[in-house]
Amino acid sequence: NHLQGLPEAIGELAQLEVLDLRDNEIASLPSTFCHLQQLEKLVLNENKLTELPMVVAQLQNLEYLALEQNQLQQLPESLIQLKKLRVLKLARNNFSDKEKDRIQQMFAQHIQLNIEGLN
Repeated sequence: NHLQGLPEAIGELAQLEVLDLRDNEIASLPSTFCHLQQLEKLVLNENKLTELPMVVAQLQNLEYLALEQNQLQQLPESLIQLKKLRVLKLARNNFSDKEKDRIQQMFAQHIQLNIEGLN
C-alpha cells in the first residue's frame, strides 16, 4: 500500500470497529476521523506520522492503538481521555528519553504499553 492520506469521507464509516492502515505513507489524519466513534482497534504502524492528531483522543471506544515505526516525537496528553484503551504500541519512533518517561508515567499503570526499541 502507498496511501499518503485518507479522504475526509472516512468519517462517514461511523460503524467501523477495526481499521488497519499499516505500511503506508500516511503523514496525517483528516479532522473527520473523530467521527469513527465505534472504532476499537486502530493500527497505524509503518507510516510517516510525525505527530498524533488530537482527533484520536476523541475515539472513546478505542481499546488498541498501534503506532510503531512512525516518526513521532511526542504524544498528546489528551490520549489519557481514552478510558477503554488497553494496548498502546509505540516502538521505533523518535521519542526523546524525557518523552518516553512522560509516556510511561501517563500510561504504564493503566494499559499494556510497548515502547521498546525506541530510537
